[in-house]
Amino acid sequence: MTMIYFQGWYGFGRTGVLRSIAEVLPSMKPYPPELRFDRTIYIDCSRWKSKRVMQRKIAEELKLDNETMASFDKQDEEDDFSGVDICSRDAILNVSAAISRILSQSRFLMVFLNGSDDEIPLSTFGIADYFDCVVIWTWSRMFLTVMDVSYLHSIYRKIKEGRYTDLFIYGYQDADKFSSSEFGALFREEAATIGRCPCLQNIDLEIVADCCLYGFLMYYHNKQNTNEFVWPAHASNYWTCDGIIQGARALEVSNALHPEVSFECRSYELKRVVEMLKMDPKAPFLLLEDDNKFVYSNSNRPYRWVFAISNDTIEEAMQTKMASASSIFLATQMYSGGLLGIPDGFFEQCSSLCVLVLSCCAFNFVSPPFLHCQTLKFIGLDRCKSNSTVELQGKWACLQNLRVIDLRYTDWVEIFHEEKMELMTNQLMEVNIEGVRWCRVERSSNLDVVFPQGADEDGRLEIIWASDLLKAHCIWSRGIKSSDGYLQSLQHLHLRSCPSLRFALPMALPSFPSLETLHIIHCGDLRHIFVPDTEFQSTSIEFPKLTTIHLHDLPSLRQICEAVEMVAPALETIRIRGCWSLRRLPRSQGKQKPAIEVEKDVWDALEWDGVDAGHHPSLYQPPQHSRYYKNKRMPRGTLLG
Repeated sequence: MTMIYFQGWYGFGRTGVLRSIAEVLPSMKPYPPELRFDRTIYIDCSRWKSKRVMQRKIAEELKLDNETMASFDKQDEEDDFSGVDICSRDAILNVSAAISRILSQSRFLMVFLNGSDDEIPLSTFGIADYFDCVVIWTWSRMFLTVMDVSYLHSIYRKIKEGRYTDLFIYGYQDADKFSSSEFGALFREEAATIGRCPCLQNIDLEIVADCCLYGFLMYYHNKQNTNEFVWPAHASNYWTCDGIIQGARALEVSNALHPEVSFECRSYELKRVVEMLKMDPKAPFLLLEDDNKFVYSNSNRPYRWVFAISNDTIEEAMQTKMASASSIFLATQMYSGGLLGIPDGFFEQCSSLCVLVLSCCAFNFVSPPFLHCQTLKFIGLDRCKSNSTVELQGKWACLQNLRVIDLRYTDWVEIFHEEKMELMTNQLMEVNIEGVRWCRVERSSNLDVVFPQGADEDGRLEIIWASDLLKAHCIWSRGIKSSDGYLQSLQHLHLRSCPSLRFALPMALPSFPSLETLHIIHCGDLRHIFVPDTEFQSTSIEFPKLTTIHLHDLPSLRQICEAVEMVAPALETIRIRGCWSLRRLPRSQGKQKPAIEVEKDVWDALEWDGVDAGHHPSLYQPPQHSRYYKNKRMPRGTLLG
């Protein structure tokens, strides 16, 4: 056996080259004697799970008999019962023996993409050292890896210590020595490796390549600009809103592709790769990194994607270059300390604009420069400020097809006014807000969640107001990114007419130390207002400043906090109407007894822990029973005079 490790060009191109070898070599005629193999085996374990999964892939390539293949399911069932982790599951002896019997009788080539952290001894799988074979392999976990000489040396030392590999091969010339067509072919082949994943079957490889290129450019742009719009946060939204991925399955496809696309690049090498991609005369993107290049770019041809960074000014010539773009990312270097001023109507010529992300920019919030961009589907603003309050004539056409709003440290009050929300009712699906003091979302029929899983919150948010969200099942998804700072400043929670809401906010520790007012009306499916987050393990939660609770027409509500005791020592007033399933109130141990207004039927059905536990009817003021009753309790034939 001869084992060869191929590192590509500082990591670039290695998976593409190995895949090409596996595809092209079997069809080569005539064979050079040293390349004459009876079979070629291609094993892609770049998404590493375990040695057993790798062995199964080898067995499938060799088309082992059904009885042998059944050993995998049988052994997995036993390991499931015994609680053996998937990553710890080793190769199966009788399968290794079957692999050995077949491969010992032939000369073969094995191409192997290794997604683990270790060099893998193939003898474990039945491939003995004395077999007449050549194995070419590489470490592969990221879609695109471009590193420097120090990284190359570290890989070499690691392989040398492993003692299994005979030959270490890497590209001697730098990646920028390729022609633009050669470099582009390598990039597309790297992308094609992703496109062949089982979860992405029947997806055009050109679409996958476009998604990878878009992602790589976004990764580079963020590296240069260091803004808050990190690449992974919106990958799926970018692809679908820009129109790279279309059709009824667009969201499903983009969500499947998203975890497969990742990057690992050193800054200097990253810049050289981008320069190579820019040399392609058919490149669909324009990268502008300083004011000089704003005007003197290589051509005036149309561009699909524009990524621009300026220091403090923007040239009029940019309008022409951006006119046909579907995605525009415009930023000021954060370390410059200034904001990039954008004139009124600057994007009016952008008739195809779908994605617009502005970082550290200043423009008129009352009449934004993209006011008339009716194709806009994604708006992202990071650390932007208003520089004018002059309202210009014209309708907000930019909101008609908007699907995603992402605001980071940008207090854009105007976007959440009621008349603006009505324009977004039909299409809006996602609102992301970070670093702002209040959030008001109204009249959005397609919004499933206001704050999606993993949303950031740095402790500045003071008010959440949501109403008429017909499909929203929660306000903030479970899976809090970090409990540090999570809703530490939230003072008021107002929810109204959200019929599909099952819960409002997940609980973490510490949680809601500033909440003063809880006001929820007409949310028919709401079971609990606060639910434990995935890592929440406490048996109680305190709301030290909560003074007022108003709950109206919540027929499914059982308790305010699910599965934990709610403590509210500052509680002053509780008003309850139409919460017929409610069974528990908060424990209040303050100096004064809270006043409570509630239907007698609801009060009589409440459950208590007792005086000793500080949870008893006597610890509240005598309740005022309202005249609000269920319709079914009014006898037929009653006359109201």
